[in-house]
Amino acid sequence: MLGLLVFRASNHYILRQDGLEIRRGIIRLHSFVVTPAGFGDLLVYQSVGGRIFGYGDITVNSQGERQTKLLLVHAPFNVADTIRDIMGKPIVRVDGQV
Repeated sequence: MLGLLVFRASNHYILRQDGLEIRRGIIRLHSFVVTPAGFGDLLVYQSVGGRIFGYGDITVNSQGERQTKLLLVHAPFNVADTIRDIMGKPIVRVDGQV
């Protein structure tokens, strides 16, 4: 149980309009962003236990052969659909607007 609490405290996934930010760590923080331009593919893995309790793993493949795993995600298929909706759309920036 303690291992799950530490895992929850050390992993944060933030989905924004401009990318997916992954933060890992408690003492040493490792943070990186997968942008829509670099988004490649998305895989969902859900074990039998995950089906019973409603969790699974999501693997985000970005261009440049980088794999990012989001572990123990609640409702992984709903989250994967949301990530595809946001990351699948290209960002268009207009000069003078932020």
